[in-house]
Amino acid sequence: MSQQENSALNALADLMGLEEERVHEEEETAREAAEAQAARIAAEEKQRAEEEARRQAEEDERLRVEQEEKERLEREERLRIAEAGVEAKAAQEARLKEEQMRLDAQVKIAEKKQKPKWLYALPVVLGGLFISYMVYSNSQADKAAAEQAERDRERDEQFAKLQKRLDDQLAASAQEKERLAKALEAATSEAEREKIRAQQAEQKKKEDDLRSQKKRRSSSKKSKGGSSSSAASEPAPEVTKKRRKKIELGGGEDPLGGL
Repeated sequence: MSQQENSALNALADLMGLEEERVHEEEETAREAAEAQAARIAAEEKQRAEEEARRQAEEDERLRVEQEEKERLEREERLRIAEAGVEAKAAQEARLKEEQMRLDAQVKIAEKKQKPKWLYALPVVLGGLFISYMVYSNSQADKAAAEQAERDRERDEQFAKLQKRLDDQLAASAQEKERLAKALEAATSEAEREKIRAQQAEQKKKEDDLRSQKKRRSSSKKSKGGSSSSAASEPAPEVTKKRRKKIELGGGEDPLGGL
């Protein structure tokens, strides 16, 4: 082989080496670019997951505070209604006592005028009937209020259990979301990342369904609570003016009060 052929072969070998080096550098550059792209996507996914978790935690806290405030207002409303009932009952008993004293005074006045004894007893009988009716009405109202309070308590306990179960499921969902975010960050292939993203989408759907259930239950409890409060706050039926006109015995020295 001549020296010229050797030089040509050496030059060709050098060119092939340079080409291989160039190809290797291009492959290395492409690999580094792909790794950088994957790292950037993973960082963005992680940032989005953390932001979503933060927003979700804030929403959970807001809902918890709102629920506690609503329950506090409901308790205060029930206490107010109960106190109002006690005050109304005390005032009614005072009026009944005053009426009884007035009836007794009329009986004494009638005795001084020496009218028939049956006339003296009539105001007392009517007064006793009136007092018995009012006591019976009060007892029925107290019984209805106690039954309503018991129903409210049972409903609140049931609602609290359901809310706790939903909260536990939401907490587990948040942990699963965090696990998927870490798995996505650690994924090494696009197929694996696509699979994890699909799992994240399914997990988000389940979590949204849980939150929807929680909101529906809160709205349902609010509407039921309002109905109970309205029913409890209805005043007891009062004696009509016509009825009171028939049984009122005051206004003069006549022991029958004009009957």
